[in-house]
Amino acid sequence: MISLVLAGCQFVPLTPSGEKARVLSAAEVQQCKKMGNTTVSVKGDILGLKRQESVVSAELERLARNNAAGMGGDT
Repeated sequence: MISLVLAGCQFVPLTPSGEKARVLSAAEVQQCKKMGNTTVSVKGDILGLKRQESVVSAELERLARNNAAGMGGDT
């Protein structure tokens, strides 16, 4: 039971400014001004239990959006 609960937990909140940042394709951002680069990471397992790939992916996206907004970007 504990493994099912932990596997679905999400630990990364989307900040208010991160909510305004969008995730777009490379083609959609060709005309955008580059603000910088960011690298994000999260744990793929907790207490030795593998986390759901969709949860990890969603957390990575939220971190990237938060970081983009922190640099003054919106995508």
